[in-house]
Amino acid sequence: MTATKPLYAYSIVPLDFGWQTMPTAEEYRGLLMKDADSVTQGAESVRAFNEFLQRSLDFASEKTVWEGDFREEPRIIVMPGECETVLAVVWKQENNGDTFVVSQVALPWLAAISTD
Repeated sequence: MTATKPLYAYSIVPLDFGWQTMPTAEEYRGLLMKDADSVTQGAESVRAFNEFLQRSLDFASEKTVWEGDFREEPRIIVMPGECETVLAVVWKQENNGDTFVVSQVALPWLAAISTD
């Protein structure tokens, strides 16, 4: 999870179903700790994830119409990448339930339906 990877932000119509199939940020932190070979490795993975999450929220604030609140807390999507997994964060804001996705890779199908 390199902090220098580019980010891609999308604002899409409300996503109403499937939230339970994606781990929350807190659940994902637990998975990182469980998967680690040591407490130190787990702590480093969680630190890197927290940086990615904060960077994603900051990026969404700059690039989309996100108003800064949550109807659905951020959920994590894990996708296969070239040599490692890549992440996306998805959440819903209170106003109109607009849904936002910030990803480490371009998601052209979301770009095609983005409302921004």
